[in-house]
Amino acid sequence: MAKVQVSKDDTGTYTAQVIWVENRLDEAGNVRLDEKNPDASLRNVECDKIIIIKSMSYDSQKQRWGDAKVYDPMRGIRANVQCEFMEDGRLRVRGSLLCFSQSIYWKKLQ
Repeated sequence: MAKVQVSKDDTGTYTAQVIWVENRLDEAGNVRLDEKNPDASLRNVECDKIIIIKSMSYDSQKQRWGDAKVYDPMRGIRANVQCEFMEDGRLRVRGSLLCFSQSIYWKKLQ
């Protein structure tokens, strides 16, 4: 389980960053790192500081966010992303790569 903070940048786009991870430490007591990141310069980022969405923009006509990539640190892949709020208040985060897609649902913490 992880907690993600979504924030609006100065440019008007949105960033989603991991801020807490349930299993932050490995068996040896070391902080887990983003070892699977395809960008070698980011492989030393601690697991609770990984940016998973960057520069996502909002489309007011479609009432959803997109035009960005989502990063899955568990698999080390990036995919196209679309986000939209569901009627129950959850945020659907849908990643698509080639002809495959997967949705996860985030709920807002109070």
